[in-house]
Amino acid sequence: MNKSYWARFYEDSEGRGYTVDVPDLPGCITEGFSWDEAYYMAQDAVRGWLQDELDDNKALPEAHDPATVAAAESFEGAGQPYLALVTVSLNSSSDENLLPAGLWADLAKASRKEGLPVNEILTLAAREYLARHQSHG
Repeated sequence: MNKSYWARFYEDSEGRGYTVDVPDLPGCITEGFSWDEAYYMAQDAVRGWLQDELDDNKALPEAHDPATVAAAESFEGAGQPYLALVTVSLNSSSDENLLPAGLWADLAKASRKEGLPVNEILTLAAREYLARHQSHG
């Protein structure tokens, strides 16, 4: 089952990334270092939000039109957002589901703090792990 919701992408005033919210899904907020990462994180956040509702046997909300989403209350001091339609598959077994949503959120925070893309942090961690284990084997 695929579901789509409009998300608002707010660019950081210093160009360090994006904060994303999905007004149709209360509390569904994430961020990313780049537009691509923010979009990926938005997909992950939407998927997690919807899956929690399904796990609690709740009905999934219907998506509002883009004008309604754009007019929804936003963050204090936030500028004009970019709107993008975020579509997720709730029965996907793709690689996108390999890491828990909480770990992706922690990686996004580390990414902003260190000024590195999430992929680079993951690459560094994988190289360190392999170097440790290859030297023991």
